[in-house]
Amino acid sequence: MNSSKKQQQVRYCRNCGQKIIGYRDEDGMLRLKCPRCNAVSVSRKVTRRHEDVQEYAPPGQVII
Repeated sequence: MNSSKKQQQVRYCRNCGQKIIGYRDEDGMLRLKCPRCNAVSVSRKVTRRHEDVQEYAPPGQVII
């Protein structure tokens, strides 16, 4: 993936609603960590219509 063609990815934390901004890496993975609640979201684009998203709660908490 060419670094000049990287597009900003805007998401909202599913745990607290905070707006999070990130970029996909060379493998197409998007890793975001919420600055408010420390929940982690990992996203991988499978096809143009399918995206695999995994949500991880901070230690000691559960995803709301």
